[in-house]
Amino acid sequence: MCIEFFLGNIREPIVVISAVPISVMATFLMMFGFGLTINTMSLGGLAIGVGMVVDSATVVLESVASKKKTISDPIQASIEGTKEVFGSILGSTITSIVVFLPILFVEGIAAEIFGEFALTISFSLISSLFTSATLVPVLTQYDFFSKEIGTFPKIIEIRREKILSTIRNSFASIAVFFIRRKTFAVYVGLGAVLVAGLFFIVIPKEMLTEIDQGEFYIDIVSPEGSNLNYTKKVVDTITKKLTQDKTVEIAFSRIGYEEKDIILNPKGDFGLNRASIFVKLSGKNKAEKFLIGFSRELPEIEKNFHSKIGTRMAGSVLGGIFGSGGGGISVEISGQDLNLIRKIASEVENELVSTNETISVSSSAREETPQLKVELDREKMAYFDLSVEDIATTLKTSIKGGYRHKI
Repeated sequence: MCIEFFLGNIREPIVVISAVPISVMATFLMMFGFGLTINTMSLGGLAIGVGMVVDSATVVLESVASKKKTISDPIQASIEGTKEVFGSILGSTITSIVVFLPILFVEGIAAEIFGEFALTISFSLISSLFTSATLVPVLTQYDFFSKEIGTFPKIIEIRREKILSTIRNSFASIAVFFIRRKTFAVYVGLGAVLVAGLFFIVIPKEMLTEIDQGEFYIDIVSPEGSNLNYTKKVVDTITKKLTQDKTVEIAFSRIGYEEKDIILNPKGDFGLNRASIFVKLSGKNKAEKFLIGFSRELPEIEKNFHSKIGTRMAGSVLGGIFGSGGGGISVEISGQDLNLIRKIASEVENELVSTNETISVSSSAREETPQLKVELDREKMAYFDLSVEDIATTLKTSIKGGYRHKI
């Protein structure tokens, strides 16, 4: 309908529309040759390329129609009209391809995903070039293009011409204004470039936009040496406040750690004084908006239990893959002097906390955990028939907890 409105009839849009499926099929053929699959990224690239098909076909069509007014031979008019704009279309196509091709040189998983996007756009642009230069001139020779069919009713045609006339006159007035003031036009252009550069600096930059899926984590760090029961009290207090809100759909917690966590992540910061709560909100409720109100209740809990409580957004799947969307960073400090390491770690932690870019900062180089040395009475052990392993297991269970049954 948009093409029909500006061209004034149905005949010419038919030619443009006919070029689209041919170009798409040619793109699929090249995708098959390069082993690409049809997925979200490749279809996105194809959609962008199809827009170029319409642009190129319309340019060729208008050029041929213009030549037919001065050249009586339709075939010669099609040839001359195509030749006149082919250079411009070729330059435009090559420029667009050059813009997208550098994506192929990106390394890592980004290249695997966006590489298909760039290739599909390039294939569709090449297809649009050849379709516009070959198929469109041929279609202009058929009867449905030559006959006066598909024009608008007189009332609509009058209004259409009035709208187009207004657009043309407005554009002409603006063009004349700047042509007569060349110096001013140059300053306006330079100013636009400057403003664009300033916006580029000011606008936040990220690999992918963080998606608020209504999910977030609450991280709890109770005092050093806290046992499982103490940390559980902190978790239960927070969970109780969460469940009182009707927008909370799911809230489950994890307290302490398991042996497999140490094996999978030896550098991780584990302890019985650590816990996390995963929260999912119902419907389309946003986590960021929810946390603005809920965060006001956390300082009181921190004060009552002498604990540190922080919140962080749950990153999306793609955000996790590309290192964005709520993901964390780690700073590793190594050396021989433990006291110096703790001093440097404290300075780095304070620096990160003082910035506005971090949500939760923690350090594993804290002071040593309070310890108790247990000396066993061998005579009483023998009297009660207890082994060192029995006592160690009992102490471990009372402090850390354990499994009633292992499966």
